Amino acid sequence: MVNEGRGTHETFDYVPFSDPKMLSELICNRLKYDRSFVEKMYPSGPLSTCGGIIFNESILAVYVDLDKLIESAPLTARQRAVIGLLMRGYTIQDIAEETGADRSGLSHTFARALRTMASHHIERWRSVVTGEAARKWKEEMQVGEENDKRSSD
Repeated sequence: MVNEGRGTHETFDYVPFSDPKMLSELICNRLKYDRSFVEKMYPSGPLSTCGGIIFNESILAVYVDLDKLIESAPLTARQRAVIGLLMRGYTIQDIAEETGADRSGLSHTFARALRTMASHHIERWRSVVTGEAARKWKEEMQVGEENDKRSSD
């Protein structure tokens, strides 16, 4: 969850990417939370004139993971475009007015994208837990335990 209202030291305690509501919060509020994103978008903007920008590592890590999820999820071009505009501070209403698209259609597109991303995240973790990575980890643990036994003998 987002820890708001505590000065400039906002942190993310736990971010469940399997929750479409949390994904929506992160996407629609990226400009608010991710100062590095703002700096990339507006390199000569107000933040750059303030001297050093304080970046919160936990928030940065969450947005790096979110970007990877967006890249790897099987989203349509329209879904990616809507997400990109929302991350840049546009609202669904703004996008509808600019593109002439139906507001409810855009909302539906975004909702489908969120569900797709959440499902993709769950599948990625499921493959890690049950797939090749899990087998390798178990093998490494067994080798480590055998080495520990030999060194203690």
